[in-house]
Amino acid sequence: DSTLLLDEFISVSYKDKRPPHIPSPRPPRLPRSKRAYVKFNDPPDVTNGTMVFWETPSNKTIIVGQFSSGFSEGDEKKYTFKVYNETSELIDLKPKDETFDKLFKIRSDGATDAFLFVLDTPLVTGNHSVVGNYLVIGRPGSLL
Repeated sequence: DSTLLLDEFISVSYKDKRPPHIPSPRPPRLPRSKRAYVKFNDPPDVTNGTMVFWETPSNKTIIVGQFSSGFSEGDEKKYTFKVYNETSELIDLKPKDETFDKLFKIRSDGATDAFLFVLDTPLVTGNHSVVGNYLVIGRPGSLL
């Protein structure tokens, strides 16, 4: 009886050696986000730094950036970030009901801490795109 039991065990273990392969489901294809960046590093730019724009599938834009020089500490409220085309202003990047002193901090050496904020407007595509237009940083009395 014990050898019969052993034979059955061996035959079962060989038979079930490999289970059938079931492929894992593929994740759904989602729309890809669109990206653009602005780099300030050559004259006549007074500032040195980069801003990156990510447009989400829900038509919002995430703006991330940091500057290494060109800003005056304590003047955060006075700065403007605007997109222009050849003839007019397209959009002010200041989020609604916010001031830039809440969005980024200027250090004593003229650099900024890294900043991140979100706008409810598509800035990589659409009518207010930064692509092919001008991003101008300014403060009262001067453009950077």
